[in-house]
Amino acid sequence: MHERRAMEVILPKDMLCRGPHMEVGGMGGLFTSSPSSEEIGAITRDISDQILFPDCGKRGEFVERSISRGQVELNPVGSVHQSFTCSTRADDDDDDDDQRHCGGSLLFIVGSRVFGNFLRRGSFLQREGIETLKNMGDILG
Repeated sequence: MHERRAMEVILPKDMLCRGPHMEVGGMGGLFTSSPSSEEIGAITRDISDQILFPDCGKRGEFVERSISRGQVELNPVGSVHQSFTCSTRADDDDDDDDQRHCGGSLLFIVGSRVFGNFLRRGSFLQREGIETLKNMGDILG
C-alpha cells in the first residue's frame, strides 16, 4: 500500500463535524444512532461540501511513502492523504523497492466509515508539493 500525505497538515476539527441537521434525530428523526449506508453517504456528502484545504505553502507538501507487508498505517482524523495500491505483484522477483511493496492491501478501518472528499472546484487550495497527486484536475480552482 502507498500513500501521498501532507504530513504537517491536520484539518481543523470543526470543519470535519457533521452539521446539526445530520446529528442523531436530525432531519425529522431520519438520522439514527445505528446509521444505514444511506445515512453514512449523506454525512459523507455533508462533510465533503464543507471541507477546504488551504494553501499551507511548504507545510502542505505531499510526501509519498510505502507501507510494507506487516506494517500498519494510521491516518489521524483530519489528515489529508491519497492512499493507493499499484498494479504489480508483491511476489515478483525484481529487487526494486516499488516491486516489493505492490501486492494489494488488507484494509482494517477503525472508525465511522466517513471520509471527506475534495469534490468541488476551489476546495483544494494547496499548490506547493502537489505534483505527485493524481486525479485532482477537476477540483484545482
